Amino acid sequence: MYQILNSVWEKCGFWSTTLVNYGDWVKDNITSFTMPPKKTLKDFILKNIENGSKYIILECSSQWLNQFRHSEINFFASWITNITPEHLDYHKNMEIYLHAKGKIFSNLYKKIWISVLNKDDESFEYLYWISISKKCRIISYSLQDKNAEIFFNFADSNINILWTNYKINLNRYPDFQINNILLAMGIALWIWITQDKILNIIGDLQEPPWRFEVFRLEQSNIECIVDYAHTPDWYEKLFSSLKWKYWDKNIYVIFWWDIWRQDSKWLELGKIVSQYAKYSIITHTSLCGNNELERMFTYIKQGFWDCTEFEIIKDRRDAIKSILKIIKDNSLIVFLWVWHEKFINIWTEKIDWNEKEFIVNEWRAIINK
Repeated sequence: MYQILNSVWEKCGFWSTTLVNYGDWVKDNITSFTMPPKKTLKDFILKNIENGSKYIILECSSQWLNQFRHSEINFFASWITNITPEHLDYHKNMEIYLHAKGKIFSNLYKKIWISVLNKDDESFEYLYWISISKKCRIISYSLQDKNAEIFFNFADSNINILWTNYKINLNRYPDFQINNILLAMGIALWIWITQDKILNIIGDLQEPPWRFEVFRLEQSNIECIVDYAHTPDWYEKLFSSLKWKYWDKNIYVIFWWDIWRQDSKWLELGKIVSQYAKYSIITHTSLCGNNELERMFTYIKQGFWDCTEFEIIKDRRDAIKSILKIIKDNSLIVFLWVWHEKFINIWTEKIDWNEKEFIVNEWRAIINK
C-alpha cells in the first residue's frame, strides 16, 4: 500500500511492526509495539503532517484495538487481510479475538467510509455485516471468487478489476503476498488512482524487508530465505509457497522460538516445519534461565514428527554455524522471525547483531578453509 501511494504522491508515512516511516525517513521500529501508545502515536502522526505526508498507514494489533488506542483517529479506510488463531493467550477464544479485530471499523470517517475485505477468508461474512452496519462502501478481493471486485486468476495471469480484465504476471509472488497486493489495489481504486497507473506500479513493486527476502551464498547454489513469519497460518503459507517454488531443493530451517509466546502455538509451528523441512535447528535469541529453556525445549519438541531430523542449539550463533557446515549444494535455508533484530541477549550479555552479515562471514570462513 505504501509503495502505491508513495509512487503517486510524494510522501506517505506508515507504522508497522518492523519499520516506521515519518514521511522524510524510514527507521527500524525499536519500540516493539505493533501499534504504539496514544502519546507516541499522536507524536508520530503530527510529525508526518509536519513533513507533508498526505496519507498515513497504521498496522493495528488486536490487543491495541481492544484497548482503544485507535479511539482518537478517524480512519478513511480499514482493511483486514485474514484472521487466524493468534494472541489467544490474551483473547481466550476466537470469538473474542474476531470481535477485537472488528473494532478497526469503529472509527471510520463518516463521509468516505471504505472497507476492503478478503472474500476467501472465513471472517469475511462477519466483517462484511459489520461493514454494512457502519454503512461502508465495501470492496472485496479474492483468489477464488471471480465475483469479487478484484479477482486474480492464476491460470491465465489475468486480474479482473471491477469486471474489466487486465494481463499481469503476479506468479512470482507467494499467495499471501498476492492477497496483500489485491488489497492495496482496492484502496488505491477508492482514492481515484487509475487502473493503468496501479498496474504499472504493481509491476515494479519491491518486496518488503524480511518478507520472503532471498539471497544466495557465494560460490554455491544454496539460496537463503528470510521471513518474519511467526504464526501457524503464516508458516503454512510460507512453507507451502516455498515447496511449490523450490520443489527441487531440500529445505533446512533455523527455527526460532520465544519463551513468552503461548506454548500451543509453538507446538503448531513445530508441526508445520517438520512437514516441509529436511533438517531443522531449534534455537533462541535471548538465552535466559535454564529452567525456562528446558521447559520450552521439552514442549516444542512434541510438535516435530518422529521421522523429522532436528536438533536443539541454544545459542543462535552456534545454530547458524552448524547449519552452514552441514548444508548441501542445491539446498534452501530458511531463517525465521528474528532477521530484523539489532541485538541478541546471551544470558546477561547484550550483543550487537546483524544476522545477514554473520551468515555471510561464517560462510566465507567455511569456503576459504
